[in-house]
Amino acid sequence: MCLMDMEFKPLEDLSQDVPVNTTAAREHVGDIERALRHCMPNILIVFLLRFVVLWLNAFPSDHGASTEFSPREIVTGLCMDYRTHCRARWGAYAEASQDPNVTNTMSPRTAPCIALGPTGNVQGSMSCYNLETKQVESVSKELRSPILQYTHELTPDQKKQALASLIFLTEKWCGRIKTRACVNGSAQRDYIPKESAASPTVMNDCVMIQSAIGAHEGRVVVTLDIPGAFLHADLDEEVIMLLRGQLADLMVQVDPDLYGPCLTKRAKGESILYVRMLKAMYGLLRSALLFYLKLVKDLSDYGFEVNPYDPCVANKMEIGKASLTPASENLFRIHDPEENDAHKKWLSPELCRDIQTAVAFLTTRVKRPDEDDWGKLKRVLKYLKGTRHMRLRLGVDDLRIIQWWVDASYNVHEDCRGQTGAMLSLGQGAPISFSRKQKLNVRSSCEGELVGIDDALPLILWARYFIEAQGYSVEQNIMYQDNKSTILLANNGRWSSSRKTKHIKSRYFLIKDKVQSGEVSVEHRATDKM
Repeated sequence: MCLMDMEFKPLEDLSQDVPVNTTAAREHVGDIERALRHCMPNILIVFLLRFVVLWLNAFPSDHGASTEFSPREIVTGLCMDYRTHCRARWGAYAEASQDPNVTNTMSPRTAPCIALGPTGNVQGSMSCYNLETKQVESVSKELRSPILQYTHELTPDQKKQALASLIFLTEKWCGRIKTRACVNGSAQRDYIPKESAASPTVMNDCVMIQSAIGAHEGRVVVTLDIPGAFLHADLDEEVIMLLRGQLADLMVQVDPDLYGPCLTKRAKGESILYVRMLKAMYGLLRSALLFYLKLVKDLSDYGFEVNPYDPCVANKMEIGKASLTPASENLFRIHDPEENDAHKKWLSPELCRDIQTAVAFLTTRVKRPDEDDWGKLKRVLKYLKGTRHMRLRLGVDDLRIIQWWVDASYNVHEDCRGQTGAMLSLGQGAPISFSRKQKLNVRSSCEGELVGIDDALPLILWARYFIEAQGYSVEQNIMYQDNKSTILLANNGRWSSSRKTKHIKSRYFLIKDKVQSGEVSVEHRATDKM
């Protein structure tokens, strides 16, 4: 049935299949009419599309993967319930509760809204568009989170160490006002050591290797975001935060009975409110570490095991493997397993492997750049702009065989130092590669090649250990080298050395030990194939 205004009454007889019902003027909800008469907010269009996709995935398809289970149930294991998720039609007028605490006052507890459909969670929550305001509601929602606790009596030292509060407002791409309350934790640097303020983040090399493996095995790779991630972690120390001005007044508006008695005024009339923090709010030096420890504990409870060679990668052996990291924006989303290429690309040496050498040289000219260096930088930027369509393609032929190419250029820098380049391949493309300046001067190209192997050896061994910790068996870890003298030094150690190479024995002794233990092998490859 189609509901229309009286202005469309002449169209009633045009359609035989769709019944048309015209409504009188008094049958409309005035708030909705006035809100939508001038402009249709973009956020409603976004949620309409989300509503349609949500219900399309809630029913089985005759031409889908299953005629019995819906796509939503196959992917998430959850199904929609009529009584829970169909309480209001999309676009219907609704009165949404905005009272966080149960009170017995005469103040209004609801706000006029437009129902935008269910969120899809098990509880049956509804998304609503507030017809009055979004900004104030967003701020109140952020401050209403259970992260703060009022405090009455504080010592002068506690007040002196209180951290200043900050709040940022920004408009998201969907039109919604996003509020982020945080704290200025820079004062904590005086008494918190660096090792206690670590921020564990997955290494890009792990993401590259896991992306290639995921594409090779045809995995469904999912990216996720944890709303208010840090706020899930409890603080294990006492932290006092100071709210000033409008922020303090907003806290009192959220809960007058709780925060009202604690509010004080300065001589100039500025509102002051001291609160004790309960959660790891954004801005504290230890928030990232506390969230990481909680995430690892939760993953361990679910049966995940953390990879010892990257603490931000965890695996659980069921049907397959899953890798998780707190930094979700570092993960790739691979839609088509046959396409073996990363969907995202940013202009950096991590994905644009062909600019790594140029970037390595330009970074040595940061302190004393000249006109020529500026021209080289512009040439790199022009190249990036012209090759934006080129994607990094990664493929795997055999995970049991890891191949490395290591080469070095002799005496190419102004201070007569060399340049080392190395690349890992699992079949197609380079999940890991680097090009960097060597840190010492050498007497010959043979020594330069040996220093290059020593520069790449830690990464060569780590890649093998990481892949083995992911559950794969590595049978060959091959390193290709185009200098036969360097290969003799790497394989034989002091038996292939002489008076001219004894001063670098620590390097070739380390390589020789790893070759003898079978963790890496060195093979010759012609220069034109390097």
